[in-house]
Amino acid sequence: MKIYIIILIFLFSVNSFTQTDSLANSNWETSALSGLNISQIALSNWTQGGDNSLAWTFFGKLDVLYLSKPWAVKNNLKLAFGRTKLGSADFRTNDNEIYLEDVLTYDLGWAISPFFSNTVRTVIGNGFSYASTPAIQTSKFFDPGYVTQSLGFTYSKDKVFTSRLGIALQETFTKRFAALYVYDPKTTDKVERFKVETGIESV
Repeated sequence: MKIYIIILIFLFSVNSFTQTDSLANSNWETSALSGLNISQIALSNWTQGGDNSLAWTFFGKLDVLYLSKPWAVKNNLKLAFGRTKLGSADFRTNDNEIYLEDVLTYDLGWAISPFFSNTVRTVIGNGFSYASTPAIQTSKFFDPGYVTQSLGFTYSKDKVFTSRLGIALQETFTKRFAALYVYDPKTTDKVERFKVETGIESV
């Protein structure tokens, strides 16, 4: 029996530009990382079963740190988007995110320091639920969008382990998909497109 498998893992995790810049006489430090992962499996006369597949994911990360003791401002931007195709099925989204985080800390000279943070999260492209056929769209850019503020304390040990805990306030913004994310059963006479929640954030 003729059996052959073609497995192409084009792990182009090309850190297309992985760099850290520390400008002379500057309080700014920047670093960036980007990559593209592509994997493909093609089967022909394969007795163990299975299906052809193709998947790709793009990711990017940008960090900008400003130090002006005792203050420090850290900004992180993460992007990720990917799709997968299995057999004759259409492409499906497997990763889809924009994440922006800004953290302001005040160095007390101890292991514990106070902080304030603000994060923004949403999707890059349209999101779908594939539980039914046809797939149902569940999100698009900034629908929903999440904005979270947090105030508390960070703990850092020798710059190897860092954790933070704080009281958080989260706002959810929606438009077309309001019923999925901000629906309030107590107010059936109107459709909310905005919701505020409080809680605890641990990172």
